[in-house]
Amino acid sequence: ILWIGLFFGLPLSKGIASVALIGIIIFTAVWLFARFKPAIYLIWQYKGVSVLILLPFAYLLGMVHTENIKRGFDFLYIINALLAVPIAVIAYRKQLFKHLSTYIWSFLLSLWVSCLGVLLLNFIPHHTAANIVQAANGLMLPFQAQSQNPMFGLYSPFIDRLHLCNMLVLGVFTLFWWYVQRLKRPVQPSHQVAFFSTLLLLVSTIAILGGRAGQIGFVLALAVWVIVFYKQVIHIRLKKRLGKTGSIAVLAITLLVFMVVVPYTTSKTIPAVYYRYEQLRWEISMLKSGDYQSVNYTE
Repeated sequence: ILWIGLFFGLPLSKGIASVALIGIIIFTAVWLFARFKPAIYLIWQYKGVSVLILLPFAYLLGMVHTENIKRGFDFLYIINALLAVPIAVIAYRKQLFKHLSTYIWSFLLSLWVSCLGVLLLNFIPHHTAANIVQAANGLMLPFQAQSQNPMFGLYSPFIDRLHLCNMLVLGVFTLFWWYVQRLKRPVQPSHQVAFFSTLLLLVSTIAILGGRAGQIGFVLALAVWVIVFYKQVIHIRLKKRLGKTGSIAVLAITLLVFMVVVPYTTSKTIPAVYYRYEQLRWEISMLKSGDYQSVNYTE
């Protein structure tokens, strides 16, 4: 239940995710102290997961160079999941793999709700959206009619816009992984519908939400995914027909489309994307000129 709460809460509610994470940390601490030697052995055995534990220790070493100790410890508290979750994954690896599909669909269902909330509240009249948020009685973030100034991105009702954009990118690649697993056997029509409808919703929301770091990260990660998928699945078959050079040429054209043509076309045809990157160009120009300190950024 705690893992379902964590996966479901990440894109929808920081409160649910935090409560679930605290419960997971408590159970993991009990497991760690009750079986200390076997636990240390397992952590050492699964180096690919446990290496993430080093990040909090790197930040802790950075405390030596900070002048604001309180701020430093506050930051360490915020990233406690980097220490707890890898150990929890190792401790409960069997349960996680056994119920992995349930956790994945909890995460994707939560993304569906978040995406529908974004689309609904940004594309209905602003006064109606404000009334809905007010009627939710604190269950949603304070309403801001950001679509009046698309340079600052769209309104996200449940978690902050940047966090949600990152979760959406993670959701897309989780969806890709799930679909590739299904390719090992005949894919049912219902699974096809679920995959493509969810993919369309997630990618559309990523495009209009305005999280630029998430969007750029998505394009770069997609290029890596395309290369790996192409090499493992398509290249083996295609090189028999076109030869090795022809197959590599197809891969290059595919990457050109995904990394250049699609982003460029999107930036020219979708106002939410265009204005966000115009805002980025303005920010860069202000940084280069040194005038950013004299400008009220919120105006």
